Amino acid sequence: EALATSTRAALDRLRPPTPAGTPALGRTRAVRVLADAALPVLLLDAELRESPAREEAVLSAYHALPPIADRVTRRFAEAGLKPKTAAQAQGAHRLARDFCDEGRCARCAIGQALYPALAAA
Repeated sequence: EALATSTRAALDRLRPPTPAGTPALGRTRAVRVLADAALPVLLLDAELRESPAREEAVLSAYHALPPIADRVTRRFAEAGLKPKTAAQAQGAHRLARDFCDEGRCARCAIGQALYPALAAA
């Protein structure tokens, strides 16, 4: 509960009130900024300070972030592998970049499970 509250607070800080007519930072963009930029920097800082408690707090916040729905995560969801967290969504992006986009389905355990004929080839 406290972690969910702190994650919501971080999202709210990234989306402060804006002057009339100025677009606000949307929830999706705020999650992306936290997952791709802010939390990795905070994790590095915790590691450099040798603070396991801070590392754990940052990782907990990271794993509490919701997934971002985009082209890649929708493709994985259609295949029955819907990411439940931002961390899982980032993993889906990595798999797509390293395997799917390169046509290397047979070299990935997920691709082999989805396309058994490829695994036999």
